[in-house]
Amino acid sequence: MTRLSLLFTFAAVAVAVAAPAPQWGVEPLGAPAPQAASEPAAIQRPLRSHYRATLMDAPPLELIRDGQATVLLVLPAEPTESETQAANLLRELLSAIGGCEFAIAAEYSLTPTGDGALQDAKGHRWPGAIWIGNTRRAAAEKLSAEGLPPEGFRRVRKGNHLFILGNDHASLPVKGTFFGAADLAERHFGVRWLWPGPGGTVIPPRTSLTLPPMDERDEPALPQRIIRNNGVGERSLVGLKLLQKEGKDLAPVVAMNRAWLDRQKTGSSIDLQYRHAFGDWYTKYGAQHPDWFAMRPGGSREQFTERPRLCKSNPEVAHQAALQVLAQYEANPNLDSASISPNDGSGVDGFCLCAECRKLDPPNGRKVRLLVSPDGKKREYVEYVSLSDRFATFYNQIAQEVAKKNPKARLGAYAYSAYRDVPLNVTLHPSIVIGFVGLDYTNEALRQSDLERWDGWSRRASHLLLRPNALHGGEGLPLLYPHRLAADVRHCYQTGMLAADFDSLTSHWATQGLNYYLLAKLLWDPSADVDALIADYCQSGFGPAAEKMAAFYALVEEKSAQTAGAGRQAVEAQLREEEDDTPDARAREGKTFRRAYFAAFTPEVMARLRALLDEAGALTANDEAIVARLRFLRTGLDYSDRVRRLVDSDNAMESRREMLEWYRTTFATEPLAINAPARLWRTGALYRKLSPPTSKKAH
Repeated sequence: MTRLSLLFTFAAVAVAVAAPAPQWGVEPLGAPAPQAASEPAAIQRPLRSHYRATLMDAPPLELIRDGQATVLLVLPAEPTESETQAANLLRELLSAIGGCEFAIAAEYSLTPTGDGALQDAKGHRWPGAIWIGNTRRAAAEKLSAEGLPPEGFRRVRKGNHLFILGNDHASLPVKGTFFGAADLAERHFGVRWLWPGPGGTVIPPRTSLTLPPMDERDEPALPQRIIRNNGVGERSLVGLKLLQKEGKDLAPVVAMNRAWLDRQKTGSSIDLQYRHAFGDWYTKYGAQHPDWFAMRPGGSREQFTERPRLCKSNPEVAHQAALQVLAQYEANPNLDSASISPNDGSGVDGFCLCAECRKLDPPNGRKVRLLVSPDGKKREYVEYVSLSDRFATFYNQIAQEVAKKNPKARLGAYAYSAYRDVPLNVTLHPSIVIGFVGLDYTNEALRQSDLERWDGWSRRASHLLLRPNALHGGEGLPLLYPHRLAADVRHCYQTGMLAADFDSLTSHWATQGLNYYLLAKLLWDPSADVDALIADYCQSGFGPAAEKMAAFYALVEEKSAQTAGAGRQAVEAQLREEEDDTPDARAREGKTFRRAYFAAFTPEVMARLRALLDEAGALTANDEAIVARLRFLRTGLDYSDRVRRLVDSDNAMESRREMLEWYRTTFATEPLAINAPARLWRTGALYRKLSPPTSKKAH
């Protein structure tokens, strides 16, 4: 019996003798549930690209001739933001490709010359144009974005004129026209955005550039393709202090990441709300309704953080949550879902231990470990069972009440933490969108367990959202998993994925950038050929060294798979890192990962990776852009070597001082290579004694 279990036993006896007290405990009180056999989820849709092209028999359209622009970029009189951004992007790229200046003109300022050409306000004659968005000329040609889904686009050649039309209208601002321009640059100009900023941008120079006659269209496979740009967010301010920097110093990285995500066609045309929905409840209702909140050991329902936990069995809680949903829909009828997701954990405010909640928990559910805190300070683990049936029951109670007044409303709710497992007794109300938080590419056993969970949820829920924390794994070290990632995106897409939301773009571009690149491509088109994408990445970015770079990335992927499978066990609770934020817990998990990692990435493997970069460098020594990209990737290998030295060092304080100085230098010279502020947020306790306080307040 654990020390905490003894505490529970003695406290329960004392309370029983002293006075009538709330019934709390650590035994599930629900009825046993039948254990359904694990089976693959049903395929609900085919895996196919939405890109369609019809080539026509006509001469090519010249965009650049002998280093001179031959077309004008034309915007409608009142362009949308997406149309303006599309024009600016094409002007920037075409000017860089041809080494000449491309101009943007408003449609009303142009005069047709009668032979298909245009005259601008300065009297210059243009034989052709790229018409961007809903121009009058497009309407005259009977061309529009009608029939395209939000974020979809169409490109059509008519004589010496190219029309780019996109659906920029949805419940959220979207960028169909901009996506049409970005796709044009990739598909026909050879532009690539391998990673953010000038170093990762490939713009092949040309003295002439033509386009074939075409009628092309494309649309996203998913209406929501989010890769969150908060890997360089608020938490990084903690690390910035250790770097003696401020929030403004990180702003360029945030902006470059945002621009990269736009160019990779990530985004959303639906307004799904599913994030934690009850953050202010204890402040609003704690004094008047203490019984709405989770009971902790000893019977207290006091909450201590901004993430209060609720008593899911209390019907008043479900009723108030339903009223909250209805109010959200009344304020915004265009919502695609309103959130009923519980707050995630702080490690202090634990899950409810009252008898009524425990009656919702089948005793034969999957075993999990719950963090509990009798006093809001000390925290200990107790073995329990999955809480998924309890949470599914709570979600259904809210959904059923909401449906009586608004049958079209949808509700977003997480399957997360100790309620990630598939409920044994409960099928979700058809209005509920379940956001599944799973997949881990540093632990293959856990990944396989999560895929089984996904398949189980696909039988219990009508709508699924994939919401992994997967990109946080790997501590910024070289870690690639493109083929496993592609397999999972495809599987989830075919088995009912409504939307995707990956947390987050952690901005370790020198070590994990290929993961981000392929993920963005796969969210737009899950049918994309991963091997072809990697080959193109290597050819576009490294030219004559493409073969060496393909070998480099393949070796990192091979060793990453060994890291994930090196005797790692599935940790079924998968509590959030912040939920068990004790230094001991983080240190244990970190040591487990690093032991497996460096067993795979031996000094011999690292030497081979460096040799491949050197061989690539020898083949491209005269290309400054490629030399710079190879130097960027060497920063990632340098980081790995330094982490190894830090782990193996006999002088921890001196090693940490050297590591902190390396972080500072790297942030100043290659801030996109390794996200130093984020790494220091994760490990800041190791460095605080080394860093004098900054003279300025970070903001």
